[in-house]
Amino acid sequence: ADGIVIADNDLGLGAAESSVLLSFTDGADVTLRHIRASNNHADNLVVADSAAVDIGNSIFWGSTYGPIAFTFTAFGYPQSVHNTVIHDVVGDGYYVVYGDVTFTNNIVTQTRSQFAPVGIANAYNAYFGNAGGDVIEGEGNLAEDPLFLDVEGESFYLSEGSPCIDAGAPEETWNDGDGTRGDIGAYGGPEGSGW
Repeated sequence: ADGIVIADNDLGLGAAESSVLLSFTDGADVTLRHIRASNNHADNLVVADSAAVDIGNSIFWGSTYGPIAFTFTAFGYPQSVHNTVIHDVVGDGYYVVYGDVTFTNNIVTQTRSQFAPVGIANAYNAYFGNAGGDVIEGEGNLAEDPLFLDVEGESFYLSEGSPCIDAGAPEETWNDGDGTRGDIGAYGGPEGSGW
């Protein structure tokens, strides 16, 4: 799916049965690009259980959820989150991302939960201002302000001088559309422009 906006949903936070904004199971093979998910209220934002899921060049912000925002259980399925911004995600003290997933070129800022690098291939990400602390373990990870252009105006482009510019994974496959080293964040990498 490409170019989807998911906004202002209330899926019964705290209801007797868990509510999930996006759920993929039973061998699903899903690619998500250019997703803007804001101000959604659910027990979980994304759950991938026994499914191949590739989330890239997307933004999740201003959302509340239950124990874990993103839950990935691979059981042999490839799962990836890359060039994605997770900002101001509110939880109840557990984890932002948990599971067996490749996590590359993402920005995680102002979350009110911990990032859990459990089973995660965690490299070339930026962490800043998170209540659970900023993760610096992992090759190329940064614990610096990404200098978003205008967070209040919901613009997550990088300002000039951002430490995330040209700081993504160095492999050519991650390069920006202009051929330069990829930026960390939603507008970096080969699919980062034009949305």
